Amino acid sequence: MRANYAVYVGNGPELEAETDGTEVALEGIMAEGRTADADGDKVFGGRLGLLPMTGLEIGLSAATGKAAVTMLDGAAVANQASRDYEVLGADMAWRWGALDTRGEFVQSKVGADGSAGATASSSARWRSWYLQATYPFGSTGFGGVVRYTDFDAPHDNLDQRQWALGVNYQFAPNIIAKAAYEFNQGQTGAKSNDDALLLQLSYGF
Repeated sequence: MRANYAVYVGNGPELEAETDGTEVALEGIMAEGRTADADGDKVFGGRLGLLPMTGLEIGLSAATGKAAVTMLDGAAVANQASRDYEVLGADMAWRWGALDTRGEFVQSKVGADGSAGATASSSARWRSWYLQATYPFGSTGFGGVVRYTDFDAPHDNLDQRQWALGVNYQFAPNIIAKAAYEFNQGQTGAKSNDDALLLQLSYGF
């Protein structure tokens, strides 16, 4: 059995919120890397990777810290203290011959607002997982991709199930073009129900 690990500390995420003056509704978590920290509280986390056999890696990860609450336009929300923020995850990557499969499960949770005031709101939880398989078509440079994703949000209009079919073409070891079409199943009339075509060109250096 081989293993690897990683630990990190970073700026805390921000929680996008909407408010009608009486209640705050959390819309999502902005956890992209940024050079500013809205509340000054950091997030600490890590991942443990296990490699029990050739071609297979299983990872377990976790993070904890604080998250600031901001409006959708980036302004701070009055009477909202930073929330407890926790993330749990598991991932796998398995290569069998030319077939490459990957999967991941992530749960993000924020605590309730413990401060007094009319805008206090409850905790929220997001869960998502996916499974993906890719297979090259011989030595043509083309490869097929199929992926299934399930996303569960605190608000039903954001819940989504998705099938994606795609084709990759590798021009060179460090250049690849990707095209995929997403078949989305969300709440009728919501954006999460719209299908999408994705085009991407990646360059490694």
